Amino acid sequence: DYWYYPVGYRIHTISAYDADRYIGEFVRIYGRVYETWYNIETDEVYLYFGEPYPYQDFTVIIAGKDARRYSRRPERYFNGRDIAVTGVVSVFEGKPEMIIKRRSQIDFYF
Repeated sequence: DYWYYPVGYRIHTISAYDADRYIGEFVRIYGRVYETWYNIETDEVYLYFGEPYPYQDFTVIIAGKDARRYSRRPERYFNGRDIAVTGVVSVFEGKPEMIIKRRSQIDFYF
């Protein structure tokens, strides 16, 4: 459930556009959220970077209960914001994605 990496381990910081080159690696990805979508059936918020779905460069998935800690309307709160997420990059239907489990994995920057 938790990632372990030794002291001094270097975490690469990359653009959301380059996320497909780091599948299976622990990285920090930054970019602007272009579009958001809330799935009421699974209670998850999807953040799409680069372009709207299905042409997005990268997707971040946050559980609804965790996303609502930021705002009562997380789909509006995250839309258009510049964020950086840290975690393991996976693939779904040929597109890179990251599933966020903890609040500490998301950072906002200006």
